[in-house]
Amino acid sequence: MAIFSDQEINWNRIDFVAIAAQGMVTLDIARRDACRRWLDELGYQTTTIDCSGDKESLFTQISTWLRFPKLYGHEFHGSLDGLSDGLFDLEVSDDGGVVVELLRVDMMWELERDFISGFMGLLVEQSVIRMMQGQRLFAICVVPPDSPMIGQRLWETTVSPCWPAWSRDDPFVSR
Repeated sequence: MAIFSDQEINWNRIDFVAIAAQGMVTLDIARRDACRRWLDELGYQTTTIDCSGDKESLFTQISTWLRFPKLYGHEFHGSLDGLSDGLFDLEVSDDGGVVVELLRVDMMWELERDFISGFMGLLVEQSVIRMMQGQRLFAICVVPPDSPMIGQRLWETTVSPCWPAWSRDDPFVSR
């Protein structure tokens, strides 16, 4: 599934848009369940990082997702260098793809702007690298459509309006 077929090159597909937009797309929280079902049907491995709690909870979730204790012998403690290493070591199957869902990332952004900016920037960087390796990895920022985070410049990317801002079709309905 790594390479997009001619039929999959479609600006109404969230996976294509996210990867074509350098690894990240913003989704209205009301569309989350439909999006998750659609990604599951396509065989994506989706990990949710709930960003509505405190920094320690966020770091614990990242540590578990990237298997820090097993691979590095310690928990993740907020180092962007360590996060970069963990993302490079993340296994992405050539038969599917990996999606990291940043649920309510706008709430953590209010508390930890520098870290969230760096985290999102590293996800964008990894998406581009993985695309060049024939793998699919991207992030979905799940926020309310009126989030003050939308439009903000974070590291090397800008948080876009909630997808699909330009489409009248429901992309999560099988065709």
